[in-house]
Amino acid sequence: MNAVHSTDQTKKFWAFFLSTAKPYRWWFFAMLLVGIYASIHSVLQPYILKVLLDGVARTSPINVTGR
Repeated sequence: MNAVHSTDQTKKFWAFFLSTAKPYRWWFFAMLLVGIYASIHSVLQPYILKVLLDGVARTSPINVTGR
């Protein structure tokens, strides 16, 4: 009997939550996209910096004195 009561409460909770959150669904979607972007950016940023620094390290030094 307790499991049935728990399932009923769970269904009521989700029904209430979804009806309350429905006007804000685009905000939830935007937060999801921002989270995905932040995750990808935090992984790619050090790699891009590595590629840039490796490219700078491989170039020949510039002679600024003209000699």
